[in-house]
Amino acid sequence: MGGLEPWVVVVIIGILCVLFSWTRKEPEPSNPVTADIENAMDLVTASLEEENRKLLEAMSSMKQEYALRADAWEAKTVILDSQIQELRSQVVRLTERESQHSFSHGIAGQAVYMPEVFRQRESAHAVAKEEYPTEENRRPEAKDSSIRGRYPDLFQLHAEGKSIEQIARKIGLSKGETTLILQLAKQEEEDYV
Repeated sequence: MGGLEPWVVVVIIGILCVLFSWTRKEPEPSNPVTADIENAMDLVTASLEEENRKLLEAMSSMKQEYALRADAWEAKTVILDSQIQELRSQVVRLTERESQHSFSHGIAGQAVYMPEVFRQRESAHAVAKEEYPTEENRRPEAKDSSIRGRYPDLFQLHAEGKSIEQIARKIGLSKGETTLILQLAKQEEEDYV
C-alpha cells in the first residue's frame, strides 16, 4: 500500500498514548485539578484502547466475510468452468457422430442422410439459444433500428401534439424516458442530415 490506512494511524496513536502513560513517572498530585486531569486522561486512554480493539475486531470480521465470499465465487467459477468443458466435449462427440452417420452427396446429388439424433440436436440447439442468448440473439430484430422505428407509438402521439406527460402515461414510460427518447431522435435526425 502507498500510505498508512486511517485505522492504522488510530491504533498507533492509541499505543503511543498507553506507552507514554506507563513510562511516565507519576508525580504526586499537587492539587485536585491536576488529579482530575490525570483521571480524565486515563479515561480517554482507556476509551481509545476499547475503540481500537472494537475497530480491529470489525476489520477482522470484514476480512473473514470477504474471504468467505471470495471462496464461494471461486467455487462457483470452478463449477461453471467444468460445466463448460463438459458441454464442449458433448458438442465434439455430437459432431463426431454426425460425421460418422451422415452420407455425403453422391454424384447425382442425392439427399444427405440425417438421423433422428441430429434433428433432436438441432432442436436442442434452438432451445439453448433461447435459454442462453448470445450477444447477437439478445438484440431484438427490428426492421428499423432508428429511434423512431423502435418507438412508433410515442412519435405518433408527439406528432398529434400530445404533452410529454400524456405520452408517458399512454406508452407506460416515465417523463424522463419520454423526453430522452425525443431528444435522441432529434439528435439522430441532425446526425443523418
